Amino acid sequence: DIAKSLKYSLLFVGLDSGISHLASYCGVPSVVIYGPTDEVIWRPIGREVYQVKLPYDCSPCFPDVCGERPCLSSGALLEKVLPLLDHLLVKINENNLP
Repeated sequence: DIAKSLKYSLLFVGLDSGISHLASYCGVPSVVIYGPTDEVIWRPIGREVYQVKLPYDCSPCFPDVCGERPCLSSGALLEKVLPLLDHLLVKINENNLP
């Protein structure tokens, strides 16, 4: 059911997870947010996979994840994700015009 939904999606935004991999495999432009995990190792394969990660010296730290998890700070991540989403939504809109 998830793959069927993703097949008709214009954009996927999520954390590093199995669904991120499924979205990119289905060809959906994907914004994947990394915290404790290593984007080099766990990057989904796809043409339009955009990785977002905060620049902390302690990251990646998985499996020894700290309790604070500053790498997943919502405010700092939004500052990086929102301009990217704006760009991608404009691109999607331009590509879907008749």
